[in-house]
Amino acid sequence: MNRPPSPLLIELLRRVEALAQRRALRCHLVGGWLRDQWLGRQAAYENIDLIVPRGALALAQALAAELGGAFVLLDEAFGSARVVIAQASGTVELDIGDYRAPTLAQDLALRDFTANALAVALADWLRQPQQPGPLVDPLQGLSALQQRVLQPCFPGTFREDPLRILRGHRLAAQLGFTLAPEALPLMQ
Repeated sequence: MNRPPSPLLIELLRRVEALAQRRALRCHLVGGWLRDQWLGRQAAYENIDLIVPRGALALAQALAAELGGAFVLLDEAFGSARVVIAQASGTVELDIGDYRAPTLAQDLALRDFTANALAVALADWLRQPQQPGPLVDPLQGLSALQQRVLQPCFPGTFREDPLRILRGHRLAAQLGFTLAPEALPLMQ
């Protein structure tokens, strides 16, 4: 991992963590931005996925107000929203969602690919942003990253969201990964 986060991003995430702590919420970094950090890959723009056990919509509304950002409701039923913050260095999007299952590990198991089913507690990430840990990796996503393979998290992932088929091909092309052999029959 060699993608150094910007000081502005670190400060922004410190403020997110402080607000989450005031609300007694344990917040985790998950998904593509964390994957890209582990790969040392610079994204075209900052889109950071965060999850909390519950209360994501209220947290996102409070963050938008506190940070001077825009609140965008993504899915009220699943408790997910985006906070868009304009900074001199560019726009930062914070996608904040509730767990989709009772536990963090179960939530990660419902994601699209194991390489995106990684999490780090935001408080832990902030202690050492360039080498964060401990990594929550119930589906061996780090191994998938090292092998450069996109492995579906569960057999029904593409039935749950058919757009994940296109996402899989896009990610494979962008990251130089291959799709796991068992992914192709599931995509048909």
